[in-house]
Amino acid sequence: MDSPLPCHICDRMRTRNPRKHGGLVTEGEVQTCLLCNRDFCATHKGKFDGICEINHASYFWNHQELRGIYPSLEARQKALEEMQKVLEEAQSHGIGRGSDTSL
Repeated sequence: MDSPLPCHICDRMRTRNPRKHGGLVTEGEVQTCLLCNRDFCATHKGKFDGICEINHASYFWNHQELRGIYPSLEARQKALEEMQKVLEEAQSHGIGRGSDTSL
């Protein structure tokens, strides 16, 4: 079989059913999904920009060991807000500014 296609959905379709999808090629610009962090093509764009069409809640629950994936846009936004709070708190305590930590 040919090398993997850039779009994870196209590649899976071709792998699962080579007779039907053997000649499948990824069309258009490839983007990285904001929720599952995998590449997808314009054909497999979801309802929102930057999101592929898979069921992200299911993917998240089946792959919780992976970092940087989210079940929804709301969960991603909440995680980013929490991360921002942690960074701001660390900066207010002088962590991460090259402060001298030697004793």
